[in-house]
Amino acid sequence: MQPGAVVLGILVALLAQGAAGVRHLGDSPQHLAAAAHCGVELQFHEYLPSAWEAFWLTHGSSLQHRVCESMLEDEDKTSKWLNTIEHFKTVGDVQKVSWDPAVFSKYTYKNKCKPHDPPIEVFIEPAVGVLRHPHAACTQKVEIQERSYIVLSGLSGATLKDVYPGRKYLFDLGTNAYHSSLDWFDKAYGGIGIEFDDVYAWELAHMDPKAYWASVTETMVEKLHFYNIGIDNDTTKASHPLNIMKSIYRPGDLIIVKLDIDNEELESFILKEIETDPHLAAIISDIFVEMHFDSPVMNAWFGNKLKQKLADVLKFFHTFRSLGIRMHPWP
Repeated sequence: MQPGAVVLGILVALLAQGAAGVRHLGDSPQHLAAAAHCGVELQFHEYLPSAWEAFWLTHGSSLQHRVCESMLEDEDKTSKWLNTIEHFKTVGDVQKVSWDPAVFSKYTYKNKCKPHDPPIEVFIEPAVGVLRHPHAACTQKVEIQERSYIVLSGLSGATLKDVYPGRKYLFDLGTNAYHSSLDWFDKAYGGIGIEFDDVYAWELAHMDPKAYWASVTETMVEKLHFYNIGIDNDTTKASHPLNIMKSIYRPGDLIIVKLDIDNEELESFILKEIETDPHLAAIISDIFVEMHFDSPVMNAWFGNKLKQKLADVLKFFHTFRSLGIRMHPWP
């Protein structure tokens, strides 16, 4: 491969990783110098919600009791969302896909080495509705845990490897049974050429050890660190997931996090820790979160005694994404 092609591949890859990836690579000049013999230095500029996401962010309170009605009114946007992702999966090249800015939200970055160039745009799925597949809770055309709406990376696995030549980690906080989420992450990332080196998973509910490990795929057994215990808010412990992330991370590593522990207060605590800890925010590439909130549409799954409202969660997504962190709604 020619040096210019290497530089271009790394630049494109850096763009789609969100500010977390950009920040930790940017903080490692030696890694950048080794990866590309040039002074590419990307800086997160701003997060721009799509017009659709901005509407939900602005009117979240009034939409609390008409989520499905509003989503049905915007079925054209839903179709564009899902069809674009299917097209992207087919062509496998982000530059060959038309990402409608009315539907897809985006991050913008500036290359400090070329300060006069226009900002570079990287798209992500919109935070709208009940923050899961748009056909799940309302029309029930798909299962409530359908995940095909997620813009997983927008990159090829080969390019991700160029940007993250180190170890690949998955942290699943609230993993449930193996086939609940770990199997999906293994196959989804494997589909774009990323194989996790180590997987850390926590689950409070008791799992029969024999039955659990019998369900784990052979290739995952040697890399899975499964803790059948709950997670708490004592971040002074070395064994806390957030501290493990910080202790094992080395420049060039990839860290993916999923948070779904069915505890509103503890989830909020963990997210706040990530939001306010510059080191954590820098080393986490993507975080998938199922945030629990009071909503008539979701009461069958969440119950009706939660403090958070839909508007609260939408604002939180906006705050997190505005820091440059790629946050995905998890079902």
